[in-house]
Amino acid sequence: MVTSDEVKKNLTHGDAWLRVFFIIVFAFVYWVVNWVLAAVVLVQICWSLITANTSERLRGFGASLGEYLRQIVRFITYNSEDMPFPFADWPQPDEQE
Repeated sequence: MVTSDEVKKNLTHGDAWLRVFFIIVFAFVYWVVNWVLAAVVLVQICWSLITANTSERLRGFGASLGEYLRQIVRFITYNSEDMPFPFADWPQPDEQE
């Protein structure tokens, strides 16, 4: 059972509020990156309709964006203590299938 003194101590701990601040910031970044990913998808669709092929660069960038979104989700759900880019290197895409 958590006592009221422990709750008071937890609520006044600066690191907890800093984490909450970064969670809010990265939740906003997640929203923006989702729009960027949607644009990448649309460009890739247009590219494939015009050329009957996919763009390797767009595939790689889309995979990197997906990895970045995964890192953000892990951080904001407290599954990772590591903050994503720009506090870490930009993620590299996993091996292409």
